[in-house]
Amino acid sequence: MKQPKKAATNQTARLVLIVAIAAVIGFGLVFALKNTQNTATQTRCDGICVALREDKADPDTLTVKVGTYVQFNSADGKTHNLSLGKGGEHHEHKGKFQSGDFGADEAWRVQFNDEGSFILHDHLNPKINVLVVVYTPGKDRTIR
Repeated sequence: MKQPKKAATNQTARLVLIVAIAAVIGFGLVFALKNTQNTATQTRCDGICVALREDKADPDTLTVKVGTYVQFNSADGKTHNLSLGKGGEHHEHKGKFQSGDFGADEAWRVQFNDEGSFILHDHLNPKINVLVVVYTPGKDRTIR
């Protein structure tokens, strides 16, 4: 009679071990998938990336070719809202570039198709300004 109890105890121990291993593996997979999705959202950039954090953009001045995509990432966990025009105390709202709100682990991607200098600012943090200078390679820029 002692052997059936021992066999039942061994089966119970195996079952508890299997459930524990399954739980650890399941938790690990969920955690890995969650982190992979966040990392992909934060780091995927098919052009030039600008990190928006606290009271600054990094970099805050860019020189790009016509047709280049620039991606603005929320790198500080806060919501940002970019538009064309200078920020600060007397900030302006003008032009076609308007991001709308984007938050932590999100980004706004825009293509610059026209030559010129473009200043963008963050409506939610007017200290953040980015200057984007757009040029056409090989174009004669001689002043006559």
